[in-house]
Amino acid sequence: LQRRAIVWGTAGAIAIRALMTLAVVWLLQIPGLMLAGGLGLLWIAYKLITEQDSDDEAHAGADTVHRAVHHLGVERRDAAERGTTRSADQRGDRAAAHILLSQLASGEPVTRQHLNRAMVQAFGGTDAEGRWTQRSSFEVLEHALALHLRGSLAPLASLADVAARIDLAQRLPTQTVRSEDQIEWQQFSTPVDIAAVAILLADVRQDDVILEPSAGNGLLVAQLGAHRSLHLNELDPIRRDRLHGVFPGATITGHDGAILDAALGDAPRPSLILMNPPFSRSLGRGVDDLAAVRHLQAALRRLQTGGRLVAIMPDWFGPTTRMRDHYETVLRGSTVQASVRLEGCYLKHGTSI
Repeated sequence: LQRRAIVWGTAGAIAIRALMTLAVVWLLQIPGLMLAGGLGLLWIAYKLITEQDSDDEAHAGADTVHRAVHHLGVERRDAAERGTTRSADQRGDRAAAHILLSQLASGEPVTRQHLNRAMVQAFGGTDAEGRWTQRSSFEVLEHALALHLRGSLAPLASLADVAARIDLAQRLPTQTVRSEDQIEWQQFSTPVDIAAVAILLADVRQDDVILEPSAGNGLLVAQLGAHRSLHLNELDPIRRDRLHGVFPGATITGHDGAILDAALGDAPRPSLILMNPPFSRSLGRGVDDLAAVRHLQAALRRLQTGGRLVAIMPDWFGPTTRMRDHYETVLRGSTVQASVRLEGCYLKHGTSI
């Protein structure tokens, strides 16, 4: 039946088009028809022009002012509403994070139920009511985790201290929900145990000027020991706002990490860089297989002569046949002291990289 309908429909459409073509050809043979049609179009055009001119003269000033005032009013109202919503979200984030701190400090697992209860209490309603989202609850968990790491764990002194971070990571719920923003901004924060290993490899010193080019919620640098100064760069304004509450003494900026050296200009150059760059997307480029390479190259250009850099890079970045040229070009003038391959370390953060 469906095939028969397709056949008859196609045949009918062809027949109608053929009849319409014949009718147009017949009409065009009538003497003077095209001339009459052209004169009719001229009259219509004349009426439209004269009516528009008189209307413009009478109302141009008032209409222009009205449109400008209306447009300005709408934009100001929208900006005010966005600012109010963002301020409310910031207060809710902080409140929920501080509720979760007691659970993190207890040594007990932090479950999805704990997370949901904290969000309901802080935002005055459920995610089903549109007060918050499951993705934002994981962002709040990371914010609480950064606060916890800054104030509750013993300082890192050796690899033996990583065991406590592994235990903490295992007590956290798996991040099972991704948002479009998370994928667009490549927001996969550094797990607490991997961050601890990176900091130990960095050999942080008291006189270090430290830079994190893609700071996220601050999990990579939350376990830093004593240092001279800290500069955190984060493109996402929401995550950047959270950083102020966790690192009150840090310099915080919002540049594209791939052009950070040019963006920072004459600012002090770091003696130590810790970084976890986006792996496969760049600002203005979208999907970008070399995003991490571009960020690493910009960071190395920023680093002081004789400085140190610890980077979490994609598995494919190495002196392989496919990547050898990029690898050697980016690292020219640098010495690789250690390269450690880790598997399955991001599972709690919702990805298998």
